[in-house]
Amino acid sequence: MAIFNFTHVSMPKKFVYRPVFYDERKERMQKMMEEAEKEASGPLRHESENHLERGFLRAKMYKSRHKKELHGSTMKMFLSIVLLLILFYLLLFWI
Repeated sequence: MAIFNFTHVSMPKKFVYRPVFYDERKERMQKMMEEAEKEASGPLRHESENHLERGFLRAKMYKSRHKKELHGSTMKMFLSIVLLLILFYLLLFWI
């Protein structure tokens, strides 16, 4: 006679199906991409890389400037809240 274990619930087995097929269109696209990369490895590629680097640097400078502005406004708000709390304390307990 078998002892049943009701606390252990077995998980159902997953069905794993990975179809394998030849995609001619995908092969052609990959070949075209490789050829285009070979052609683009000339002097135009360096110009476009420089253009991208300048764009990244510009975005980085904007982000850092925006961060400084945000930090400044946060400090102003914090100081104004502290000042209001001090004034509230003085008005409430001094009078």
